[in-house]
Amino acid sequence: MSHFAGVDTIVVRRAVVEDAEDLAAMRWRLKTEDLAGPTSLDQFVSESAAWFADNLMSAWVAWVAERSGQLRGQVFMHLTEKVPAPFANSTALGYVTNFLRLA
Repeated sequence: MSHFAGVDTIVVRRAVVEDAEDLAAMRWRLKTEDLAGPTSLDQFVSESAAWFADNLMSAWVAWVAERSGQLRGQVFMHLTEKVPAPFANSTALGYVTNFLRLA
């Protein structure tokens, strides 16, 4: 018998364009947790979901944690090219942001 019987499995996967609205909603929640924002959740999602969709296909990489078909966490990374240096593996660095986990 599994020790995890009855426990929902959390799946970590790369975010896809179809996650854009959920990612925007989670970003709104993260940023308004302690201070009310100037826009409503619906307005923010409407205005920013395209940014999430566009940037997941280019400059940004994101991973999500999913449980029972719902996103429960996210983290974003932007790869930034570094100025050349005379050392191995000095071509890029990752800027990590927007780390959120919902209970």
